[in-house]
Order: sequence, then structure tokens, then C-alpha cells
Amino acid sequence: MKSKYLIFNSLVFVLILLAFQGIAQKSAFKKVDPHSKVKSMTEKHFLIDVNQEPGQQLVLSHYYENTFDSFGNRIKDLEYDAEGNLIKTYTYYNTGKQRNKLELTDENGKLIRTIEYVYDENGMLDYDQSYDGKGNPEKRFAYSYDDEGKVREDYSYFGTDFHMRFTYTYNYKGEVERNFRFDSASKLQEIRYYTYDTEGNVVSEKVTDDEGSLIETTTFQYVYDKKNNWVERTIHKDGKPIKLIRRTLVY
Repeated sequence: MKSKYLIFNSLVFVLILLAFQGIAQKSAFKKVDPHSKVKSMTEKHFLIDVNQEPGQQLVLSHYYENTFDSFGNRIKDLEYDAEGNLIKTYTYYNTGKQRNKLELTDENGKLIRTIEYVYDENGMLDYDQSYDGKGNPEKRFAYSYDDEGKVREDYSYFGTDFHMRFTYTYNYKGEVERNFRFDSASKLQEIRYYTYDTEGNVVSEKVTDDEGSLIETTTFQYVYDKKNNWVERTIHKDGKPIKLIRRTLVY
């Protein structure tokens, strides 16, 4: 089984939450980290106000300072508000290319959340479990795979209560084409359709209801550096630009 399907994104809480609501803590098809190894990265998030004059349309909302190990894994993310005040710290514990735990602390170093990752005998992520700052169980995601090691289904739970089920179909490149979302009664809630550019980054996400009626469309435009890592991403919601993300990468 290819190792790329073992690599997962734990920043659903921060980096892609606005664009991909409801995705599990493991995201097998969202490219967040640079694919070329970097030592560090600064990522600034701007809101776009198209009603302002040119040059004043970007409003910094927050930014991150990210550091990586020699395997390309994140080891620490620092989140700051627009004024430069530390808001949260994300600390990652890894073994080789495998992530074992994520700890989230507030500006005072107080523990907010922990996510633990448990693997099966084949090294595939079996489930991840989040806990609040006092150690009480929160959301849990469990995963099942196809014969190629791609996520076929994942299931979310709150405590012991089943919450949602997600299923996936893939294109010939192994990229997710469709994501079906079912509620706890196994009723289809919505379908999400994805398209990608040549670098494998999502360029469109279309959301429909269970009958195929369009709910919303999100599109993404990228600017790449010489190593084909994106350094700028503009997010459009239903054709309107709403957010710009700029990255500075140190190799």
C-alpha cells in the first residue's frame, strides 16, 4: 500500500475548515502541506472585501508559523491573530512519517484538545480520537480502505454515538471525485464533487443535496513557486472571492 495514503492532515480545525466543512480529521484528498520538503512556512489568511477600494480589499484575519521535520511532517504550528498575538499552538508527535498525537494549547499554554491516532497491523490509520483539555472523549473518526489503500469510508462518532458516514469515489489518478455524506440514520444528506489541477490541488468543490440540486460551489485559484508548491490560493464562493492565503516557504 502506497505510503501517500498513510499521510494525513490534522489541521482540519484551522487550515481548511472554512473551505471544507465536515471533513474528517484524516483527509486523504486535501493537499495542505507542501509536497517538496520545507523547513518552515508562514501562512497569512486574508478576507477579501470587494466593496473596498483597490489596495484595501485584503484584511488580514490571522496567520500561522509552521515548522517541519526532515520527513516533511509538521512538528509545530503557531497561530497568531491579525495583531500578532499568539492564539494557539499545535504540537505534533511523529514516528517517521506516521503521526501519533496532536496537542492543541491556548495562548497561555493550557491544553485545549488532544488527538490520538491509532493504526492497524498494516500501518493504516484505524481511527483517531479527540479529547478535550480535561481528557474527556470528543469526536472519533474510524476508517476503512480499499485494496489500494485509499479511504473507502469513514465514520464519525460523538462519544459512543454514531454521527455521520462518509464514502468516497476516486478518479484514475487516485484523487477523490465524489464524497457522499450520510447522517446517523443512513440518509444521504449531500454529495460533494471535486476537480483538480495538474499539481493535484483542488480547484473546485460543488455541493448538491441528495436529489442533485446545487447548494454551493467553491473554486480555488493558485500561484506556484519554482518547486511547484502553491504560495497563493484565492477562494471563491459561488463566484465571489472571499479569502486569500499567502505562503512564504523556507527550504
